[in-house]
Amino acid sequence: MKNIYLGFVSTLAILMTGCNGGEAESIDSASGNRTPIAIAGINQQVKVGDLVALDGTNSVDRDNDALSFQWTLVEKPENSTAQLNSPNSTRPDFNADLAGTYLIDLVVNDGKTNSRTNQVKVVAVTVGENSAPTLSITQGKRNNLRYYLHIDSGANDIDDDELYFSWEIIDKPQHSHPILSDNGSTSSLKADVEGDYTVKVTVSDGVEVISSTSTFYFFYENVAPLAYFEPPFYTYVGHQVQIDGSVSSDGNGEPLTYQWTLLSKPEGSQATFDDATAVKPSFVADLAGTYRYSLTVNDGQLDSDPPYSEYSIALTPSDPQLRIYEHPHSMPENMPYKKTFTVDKRGSQGSLHVLGRYTLTAIGADVSIQDIHTQDNNGVVTPYFKGLDEIKLITLAKGESLSFELIAPSTNGQQADLKFEFHWGIKGPGKFTKAELFRARYHFTSD
Repeated sequence: MKNIYLGFVSTLAILMTGCNGGEAESIDSASGNRTPIAIAGINQQVKVGDLVALDGTNSVDRDNDALSFQWTLVEKPENSTAQLNSPNSTRPDFNADLAGTYLIDLVVNDGKTNSRTNQVKVVAVTVGENSAPTLSITQGKRNNLRYYLHIDSGANDIDDDELYFSWEIIDKPQHSHPILSDNGSTSSLKADVEGDYTVKVTVSDGVEVISSTSTFYFFYENVAPLAYFEPPFYTYVGHQVQIDGSVSSDGNGEPLTYQWTLLSKPEGSQATFDDATAVKPSFVADLAGTYRYSLTVNDGQLDSDPPYSEYSIALTPSDPQLRIYEHPHSMPENMPYKKTFTVDKRGSQGSLHVLGRYTLTAIGADVSIQDIHTQDNNGVVTPYFKGLDEIKLITLAKGESLSFELIAPSTNGQQADLKFEFHWGIKGPGKFTKAELFRARYHFTSD
């Protein structure tokens, strides 16, 4: 079946599809057994001579009893010799030998009680005669306002004709401004006001035009926000430790408030948050050791649960470590090193640009530097490290230092999205933690 969009429809024909409506559930007062429900499947349109497959697998027993099936061909075209194959199976079939209507009943039994009869209709048309397409649109769903609702037209055309689709909202709550996408045989609906939304899909095979509608109820349900942050796992005694909670999120899009708690710190430490309700608070790691802290965010009604917690370890000058310096006389950087910069060098001379200069120093142990990698996510230029070989595993001996530069060619006015990255470790090649990372990103533009 080929699908394209419906541009103009001049006529309208309604073809009802699907099986019989839902059935009320009854309970035997003596045994407590609930009556099973037979579901014979959707109505079908086929060609004369087709083998028609029926499907009762959606039949239901609320007590989870095993079901037996009894299918009966109760009506067929005059002179038809059609018979059901395996009428006691879940999926019988028959040959539609003549044009016309075939009605098939299904009754299921749970070993105690028969269900009410459910009927499915099959219409067979002559080969060469155009058959109208059919629709089985998604029905009756409830959806949270925070989510898009996927809607399937369930369109089918047994002639395999090219189909043309049109989607529209024909009823909605007052003051609402929903968004309905048109993707051919499927659509998605984003609502903004609680209430019922009725969607209509129209399909044409170039000859016949049919429509179907479905009503969906959208409701508001507040969900708890999620607290999250990435800590500096390694810092240094006397350093300011800043934490960023701005990546915390709320599924309903509500504004958040923040509450930070310092859970534990080295004995004798006087560390406190400078503002425990800020998005990006900080504290000074005044003593060596581990600082544990947590974040709880609130959307005005609900707290994030549980709070999100992490830690930072303050190192002494003699602890084994790799120190990273942005400038020759700067303080060593907290770890992992993950920073993003915006650099505009339009008007600068030269075809190559130095974006950053760094020095590494191995303290107290040999340091393995590996997974050295650069890339431009926009594919504009090819950046590279000067002073680090991307192919080799580098071992920086205890006490040694190494300097390198981040280089990018000119972008000819385009914006590059550059990443310079490597891992390091003091326990040997291939052994590193999530803290032992260098990653510098640059949004870079030049002539």
